[in-house]
Amino acid sequence: MRWRDVVLRENHTLADSGTTILDINIVDAITALFIKIENQNGATSCQNVRPHEDIDKIELVDGSEVIFSMSMLEAMALNFYETGRLPYFKWDEGAAAAQYDTCLLLFGRYLGDKLLYLDPKKYKNLQLKITHSFTISGTAGFEATPG
Repeated sequence: MRWRDVVLRENHTLADSGTTILDINIVDAITALFIKIENQNGATSCQNVRPHEDIDKIELVDGSEVIFSMSMLEAMALNFYETGRLPYFKWDEGAAAAQYDTCLLLFGRYLGDKLLYLDPKKYKNLQLKITHSFTISGTAGFEATPG
């Protein structure tokens, strides 16, 4: 089996709230999707708010058929159950600091599973949907989206 990494979207600025929809235009087998959400803290701090708390839903859909649907916190918990360790994260409450959370949507028993995987050719309109509502505050949340 050949391996390749495909980036669906990188360094994309999200609005303060909404749903981001990514079309999955891949024909090769997918063993996992890696999701990273990074935010910048407000001007003075960001107390007790983490990026995963503001990701309400991560969905993999084909039209109206829902293949996967969880909050980011639930996906991170599932990662811990599947792999025995937490996914990568960086939490920092400092002023204007960046913090991020990640999660891995595994479609097999492990990354690179040759027997179990997601076959995009079996779907007509495969999409990844991420619904979010970031806590925007200069003192207790994240910096507002520019523009």
